[in-house]
Amino acid sequence: MQDLLEKSIRQYRQLHDLTLALEAPLSCQDAERLCLLTAEIEKIKATIVQTDIEINRKLDSNQAMLTSDLYARRFDLMMNIFQKNKKLAPRIQAMMAVHNSELDKIRHGINSIGHYAVPVRQSGRIIDTAN
Repeated sequence: MQDLLEKSIRQYRQLHDLTLALEAPLSCQDAERLCLLTAEIEKIKATIVQTDIEINRKLDSNQAMLTSDLYARRFDLMMNIFQKNKKLAPRIQAMMAVHNSELDKIRHGINSIGHYAVPVRQSGRIIDTAN
C-alpha cells in the first residue's frame, strides 16, 4: 500500500507542477501552449484516476492507512491543486470568453462579406479582339 501511495503522490506532484505551469501561458494568452498543457493534464488525470481506484479498493481492507503520513501528504497535494484550480478557473473562463467573442466577430464578418458578392453575368458576350 505504501508503494501505491508514493506512486499517487508522484502523480499528484506532476499534476500540481502542470497546474503551476498554466500561469505563464495564461498571462500572455498563449493558446497553443495552453492546449499542450491541457493535453498533458488530461493524460496524468487518467493515470491518477486509475491509481485512486486501486487505493480506494485497498483502503476498504486497511483503514489504518488513513492516518499515515503519506496519505496526509497526498491529501495536502490534492488540496493545493484544488485551491490553484479555484484561482485559475476564472482566468481561463475569461480568456475563453474573449476568444469566443473574437470568433463570433470573425463569423459575423464572414457572413457580412458574403452578402456583398458581385453577381456574375450569365449571358455571354462577344469578345472583340480586333482592337
